Amino acid sequence: MKPLHYSSDDMWWGTLGTIRPFSNFRPDQDAMEIQAALDGKDAGTLVNLLTNRNNAQRQVIAVEYKKMTNKDLNACLKKALSGDLENLLLQLLMLPEHFDAQRLQDAMAGLGTDEETLMEILSTRSKEQLQQINNAFQQWFKKDLEKELRGETSGDFAKLVVALLKKGDSPAVVQRDVEALAASLDGKKANAVPWIEILTSRSSAHLENGEYLAHGACCSRSRADGLFLDSADGTGAAARTGAGADVGQRFQRRLSDGFEGFSSMHPEPGGLPGQEAEHHEDITGTRDHGVSQ
Repeated sequence: MKPLHYSSDDMWWGTLGTIRPFSNFRPDQDAMEIQAALDGKDAGTLVNLLTNRNNAQRQVIAVEYKKMTNKDLNACLKKALSGDLENLLLQLLMLPEHFDAQRLQDAMAGLGTDEETLMEILSTRSKEQLQQINNAFQQWFKKDLEKELRGETSGDFAKLVVALLKKGDSPAVVQRDVEALAASLDGKKANAVPWIEILTSRSSAHLENGEYLAHGACCSRSRADGLFLDSADGTGAAARTGAGADVGQRFQRRLSDGFEGFSSMHPEPGGLPGQEAEHHEDITGTRDHGVSQ
């Protein structure tokens, strides 16, 4: 394989750090370049091209490649590549809902459960996206996602992940929600139920208007921190899911951890940054220069 090479003309630098549609998109030309790269074992061209197209464009390229060669692009990549590079490019060609379904399955497979991955996906996908993920999970693994989540989690955390899976847009009054959350802090042990209900069913704008954990006459940040942030149950996770958490910072921290000591092409176990960039466009509201979109 040739060494990876990127030129300033090939990549879009200085953007929001998300994968955006390639402006001069020509799927027929891309398909021909991919075929030539496969024939020449040119890994750099494959990575450069596929990471510079968004998911919808990659699906079009796969169809065009099939028309041009009468071959399945996934099968050709499997035949020509191996190891981490093969996994990375195959994941890039997956539909977003299939990618998330696979990550959820991996998070619940074997001993222990990757709760961070469950929370990341379930708390950041829209209701419509979760329905698509649910259908993909059923289609691929012949299992019911809700039943799997209930079986792999327990206590308040189980209630939280199921509530996130079934999230809806519940109309609510900010002041009423603030009072309900404040009441849950009156006792020595916090009541998780209102936190799970409110933080998983309200819109982002509603949660931001409430400023539940930062302000409020009867619900101070320090009080919430003391009860929730070190909690191992669903209450702490619920607090971090809503307005009290900066989701963008959490993803930045995970990417930083994943790339520490990073060598060669090795997808981070918690998820592929290329796919995640498309899911979380504008999630931080900041510009990350030098990150491929």
